Amino acid sequence: MNIAIVDDIPEETKPLRDYLMAYAAINSLELTIDDYESAEALLAEYRPFRYTVIFMDIYMEGMTGVEAAKEIRQNDSDTYLIFFTNSLEFMPEAFSLHAFEYMEKPVKKDRIFALLDDILKLETDRTTSPMLEFISNRNKVLLPYDNIVFIRSDGNYQEIGAKDGTIYRTRMRFTDISDKLTPDPRFLIILRGMLVNMDFIKRFSDGICYIQDNIRLPISMKNATALEQTWKNYIFQKIRREHRGVSI
Repeated sequence: MNIAIVDDIPEETKPLRDYLMAYAAINSLELTIDDYESAEALLAEYRPFRYTVIFMDIYMEGMTGVEAAKEIRQNDSDTYLIFFTNSLEFMPEAFSLHAFEYMEKPVKKDRIFALLDDILKLETDRTTSPMLEFISNRNKVLLPYDNIVFIRSDGNYQEIGAKDGTIYRTRMRFTDISDKLTPDPRFLIILRGMLVNMDFIKRFSDGICYIQDNIRLPISMKNATALEQTWKNYIFQKIRREHRGVSI
């Protein structure tokens, strides 16, 4: 598990690092921790899905933790964001960014241990995600539903976009793929031959669905309002589940 700690006061991160390492030792967990003294330093080296967990201070010199989190969420919907601070002022904004937790300093050992227990359970659930099996470039591919960003018809082929940026091409029929995916509440058909994972949608605007990595997909103009509302309802329900600690 890769973890980032972002705080401009290194002395305040030492207890957190100690608790994380103690938890790893007790649970035989392989852990890598990177320390950053500013949000700018984190973003300079950041790439989507690099960290399983990011512990982020909110009040720092320069960019705030919330500002950095907004940039991260543009291309990374999976990272567990945990804010720690001396004030509860930014709690509503933090949770609007799908923060996993918001805690006051100084951090407590028992709370960190309980937090990691919850994250490990969710990560275990992710590894048992259903898989889409298909042939691409003469190779069999097993792609977890969690990693599927979109499906797009292209002539006799279907393009399957993965969250790491890979585009797979397969001769599997669109209807066969959609029949497998649409029972899962994450997947939405936005146009004939076009299906997206709502976890990766950023916004709808002027007949376009914007998803991660600035990918733009056309939508049905006739159903534009209904499609956007479906996505908003899904995100609302997802936030409620996350706050309750319930997975899909």
